[in-house]
Amino acid sequence: MVEQLSQISGTRACVLTLISVLVFIISKATYNLYFHPLAKYPGPKLAAVSEIWFARIWINGSLARSLQEAHAKYGDIVRIAPNDLDFVSVQAFRDIHGHASKKDSAVFSKSEMYDSFDPVPAFATMRDPKQHAEGRRKFAHAFSATSLSRQSEYIMKYIDTFMRQIANPSLVLILLKAWRVKHELCNFRLHIQILEHGRIVESNRLQWLNWLTFDIVGDLAFGDSFGAVEQATPSPEIDRIINIFFTGSLGEVFRRVPLAKLFAPFMPSVRKLFKDYNAHLDFALQKVRKRIARGNDRDDFFGHIIGDDSNKPNELWLRAEAEILLAAGTDTTATSIGGMTYYLLQAPKTLEILQKEIRTTFTDHSEIDELSTQKLPYLNAVIEEALRLTPPLPINLPRTSPGGLVDGDFIPKGTTVTTHQYTMHRHPKYWTEPDEFHPERFLPLSHPLYDTKFRNDNLEASKPFLTGRHTCIGRNLAYLELRIILSKLVFLFDWEATSTLGPGKDIDWKRDLSAKFMWVKPPLRVRYIPRS
Repeated sequence: MVEQLSQISGTRACVLTLISVLVFIISKATYNLYFHPLAKYPGPKLAAVSEIWFARIWINGSLARSLQEAHAKYGDIVRIAPNDLDFVSVQAFRDIHGHASKKDSAVFSKSEMYDSFDPVPAFATMRDPKQHAEGRRKFAHAFSATSLSRQSEYIMKYIDTFMRQIANPSLVLILLKAWRVKHELCNFRLHIQILEHGRIVESNRLQWLNWLTFDIVGDLAFGDSFGAVEQATPSPEIDRIINIFFTGSLGEVFRRVPLAKLFAPFMPSVRKLFKDYNAHLDFALQKVRKRIARGNDRDDFFGHIIGDDSNKPNELWLRAEAEILLAAGTDTTATSIGGMTYYLLQAPKTLEILQKEIRTTFTDHSEIDELSTQKLPYLNAVIEEALRLTPPLPINLPRTSPGGLVDGDFIPKGTTVTTHQYTMHRHPKYWTEPDEFHPERFLPLSHPLYDTKFRNDNLEASKPFLTGRHTCIGRNLAYLELRIILSKLVFLFDWEATSTLGPGKDIDWKRDLSAKFMWVKPPLRVRYIPRS
């Protein structure tokens, strides 16, 4: 009898617990849907009641297009999670990311998404506005136009090596070695390169561009490159870092849906993430120690920070900054050049105009540098238009409202607010033919190729590097690299798209590009034909 009563009591307790959980879920959902301070804003119903909608589009790679579709359906302000609003207007961008309008105005600080696994955060992930500003000031000199001009010799070295390598007639053994290394790293996205008469005619250009950008930033951050371009071989460390980029984005899912953490120990990708992350921390720390030991013997990212023996910087802090520089300044730049390549190949007349501008301006590729390329209007218009269509980051960058106005709406304190560059860059309110590649819209009005049909375009609606106090500190470096790399590729080579590349074909950049914190890119098969 006692045993039966015990079983009944246990069953009743389970039932009551289940009922309580269901009542809580229903009550919470009802509150979020009808009584929450953000209940008046439109958006998907699932997004209003739980974090699942946003977590799903974050993890399945559809975030960029899903947010664009949500804004097309619901308007310029969309509720994308119970406590999150996404805005797509120029004024909202200014209000959230720009400088405070008054000295004593509260600012929209970074949200919990920026919390770092690293015990010593880099300035880019610091949520406190004052700490962020102080950290940013330490690096402002390194990214100034003057400083980058002094660093250009390091940058040009890798770009010129890159140009020689993609025209190198003797890469067969090296490429076989690269294939073997890729297999050993269990990366099954096989990168095949076809050679004809000893010349590479078909290559996944994005792989090479990743090597190039990692070598440049690795040298400027650590004083030592990864050697990928010189050896034409993928570095295990580069693969490790890229894996951290993408798998690490699961942290945002775990933050939004804490129950998902229960499955983390059983996910091979998460286990590999922690293994790669710890290995990368060790690698970066060793590199930082070597850089500190060299002292301030050269102009690079850390040269002016590293003082004499009595004023050595904190190793962990320098490592954190180096990690952020690698994350922000490598794959993003490779993506941008990849986008430019695809759009130009699909617009032969545009490519022809760019070729004419570059090939009539320069007589030798050695004339192409950070200063000479600034003066080419069509080149710079091509870059701006490609950045509009494919901004460096596909995600929305969250801020926490202090209780203030965003585009005329008062947003309660504690609300997470975001702006989505990809959607704003393609909003028909701001752009004529918003999904089409037309560099002419960014030309000066006095340029003979400027098209008046774009006169109503709002160029302020293109913010690939954010704005105000949150402007990407590496903006000048990115533009420098983009101008020089694109100019040299156009000057030295004729380009041909392979038969598998283009709209509706096996590789369609617009269709196959997906968003998982960084852009996940399809292979970009291009034939490089050296000019005589």
